[in-house]
Order: sequence, then C-alpha cells, then structure tokens
Amino acid sequence: MLEETLQDKPKKCIYKIGKVLCIGSHATKPFITIGPQWPYSVCLGIIIICLGCLFVGYLSLKTYFILNIIGAALVPFCLLLFIITVLKDPGVISKNKDIDEVMLNILKQDKHFCDKCLRIKDFKTVHCSECCVCVSNYDHHCIVMGKCIGGGNIRYFYAFVFTGMIGVFYLFTVIICLIINTTD
Repeated sequence: MLEETLQDKPKKCIYKIGKVLCIGSHATKPFITIGPQWPYSVCLGIIIICLGCLFVGYLSLKTYFILNIIGAALVPFCLLLFIITVLKDPGVISKNKDIDEVMLNILKQDKHFCDKCLRIKDFKTVHCSECCVCVSNYDHHCIVMGKCIGGGNIRYFYAFVFTGMIGVFYLFTVIICLIINTTD
C-alpha cells in the first residue's frame, strides 16, 4: 500500500531538507546538496581560481618548466576536489515515509529518533544545528565549504585539504627556486 502511494507521487527534483537545498530524487539520496552558507564556498572557489591562475601564470615566466606543469595540474585538481566536496551529499538523512514504519524501525532495531528533524537515526548520525538536518557519519560543519562534512563527502574534503597542503609545499619550492635563480 505504502509503495503504491510513493510511486503515484511525482518525485521532486529540487527540494529542501532543513536549510539544505537538495537536487535529485526523493527516492534515492540527493545528487547535489547546497548548504546554508553557500556564499562562503563561492568566495573560496573564486579565490582558488584567481590566485591559482595569477600564481601559475606568473610562474610560467620565471621558473622551471616542470614546476609550471605541476602548478598547472595542482590548481584545477584542487578546484575539482573543492567543487565535489561543496556539492556532494554529506549523508543527509531523508524524510521518513510513514510514522508507523518509523516506530516499528525504532522498536526493532537499535536506532533513535531525532526530535528536532523528526527522522530515524543511528549512533553515527548527528543533528547539525546549522543546517537543521541529521547527517550520517557526521564529522563537522564547515562554514568555508558552506555545509556539513559527513560520510558522503569526507573523503573529498580530506583530499582537498591534502591537496592544499601539497600546494603550500609547492609554493615554498617555487619561492626557493626563484630566490636561487635571482641570486645567480
């Protein structure tokens, strides 16, 4: 009976869960989620693009060819990881279908009910007060990314941070090469 009712309902492509804008199907996890602090992530994206282009463009005139290749590959890769982290679903728990099913699941399994967003959650799921959603495998709410970091996007977040660290080491290497070239 419940499955028939869900199939009859039109599936929305754009909807909100808490303060999170979701793009995708209600039946599955959303394909894209945009957090409430999205302007911060837009600003950081612009900073990555501008500084990356200026720095790599400047370096192409001053340093070794191999350093130019590394810089030209590092900036777009960092930007790609940033975009994936910002847009990927962190693990937002979708709305429960039926209150009877909710109660049955709570009684049968070792699960809890979030009284703030009215969803079933397990022990690894935490309610984020910034986004007003429950996130599976919640790590933290990142204002710079504009959303929660959880089980769905944490690998990309760590890869982005690691790429940023590589970028800092790359920057120091280039500065040392520039100092050596100017003293010769």
